[in-house]
Amino acid sequence: MYRPDIGYVQGMSYIAGIVLLYIQDEYKSFMTFSNLMLKYPLMPFYTFNEEIVTKALQLFKQLFQINLPDLCDHFEMEEIKPRQYVYKWIMTLFTTILPLKIVSHVWDLYFLDGVFILYQASIAVLKLLRPKLLNEEMDGILLILRHVEDHITEKDEDKLVDHIFNMVYPQWVYEEIPKLEIEYQKLI
Repeated sequence: MYRPDIGYVQGMSYIAGIVLLYIQDEYKSFMTFSNLMLKYPLMPFYTFNEEIVTKALQLFKQLFQINLPDLCDHFEMEEIKPRQYVYKWIMTLFTTILPLKIVSHVWDLYFLDGVFILYQASIAVLKLLRPKLLNEEMDGILLILRHVEDHITEKDEDKLVDHIFNMVYPQWVYEEIPKLEIEYQKLI
């Protein structure tokens, strides 16, 4: 009812559930949820803004190539595109693929450092899964990516956070990602 132009989009409930779990007050939870949904980078995913989402996924792909070139090349060879996995990860703020304890840590980092963490966490997940993914063909890779929660557990939290902070993030990417937000603001 608050935003009938958006309505309900699959994936929102995961974020709402985590917000309710931590805040518990319905009104404050709703305000927090609304603020998360209505801002960049999530809003383009929920409004299906192809132009902005495509650019965001292209930036992810470039970071993927810089940080995990062998895995990125393997995905290319198997014709696996970021839209097939990263789209859902970002759209749900990792709530569907990571244990609650790790999701909470990623959210803390996201609230502190912003959109950059979403790219970093995506690369970190892939880095943790890298040995398994390199040994699979398309169907196996997609199965792992659809069921990350079967491969990353709470005991992997420190490794994931280390990967987040040890990611190579070229200066030009730091400049390009905020431009997407500005571009999106002009469209709305």
